[in-house]
Amino acid sequence: MPGLWVNPQASKQTWIAAGGPYSGTLSDLASQKTTEVILNNKALGAKFLNGVPFSRCPAVAGLQTFALRSIHMIAEVAFAVQGSRQVTVTYQKLIGDPDDPAAIDAMAANVCALP
Repeated sequence: MPGLWVNPQASKQTWIAAGGPYSGTLSDLASQKTTEVILNNKALGAKFLNGVPFSRCPAVAGLQTFALRSIHMIAEVAFAVQGSRQVTVTYQKLIGDPDDPAAIDAMAANVCALP
């Protein structure tokens, strides 16, 4: 599951997957991810834009969108609790760039998997 991808046609588009043990709820994880992204990207002018269920598996995963204003990027963070583990996928792209379908498919393959 851990992985890194850089779009060969748009090098500023990146995708990173990570995971680890977790004992909280999806709601707890959503709060944790909001805090982590804001604090870890404070120097980049991180701003929370919205949080919604992840459309590919809305009952089991969430999606949060952040603006990283000083570098003109968007960070989309998908996350899920899978049994006693959490998985998070972060997809970054320039503001205004369309989503890469392969990146969204990869997000779904990671966060929509059942334990």
